[in-house]
Amino acid sequence: MAFLYFAIGAIVGTLTKLPVAAAAFIRFLFGWPQFVTAVISGALSSLIARRIKPIS
Repeated sequence: MAFLYFAIGAIVGTLTKLPVAAAAFIRFLFGWPQFVTAVISGALSSLIARRIKPIS
């Protein structure tokens, strides 16, 4: 999430001529939703890992 947030900010800020509000919105789209997705997938994988029996 942090990498995407700062990378998109650097790319949008240097390579495009977007208004400041549009650039901030694009950074938001690549930051916050990515963080939420990571938290949800981490919780789900934790629940699934508890149910899987180890192979011995």
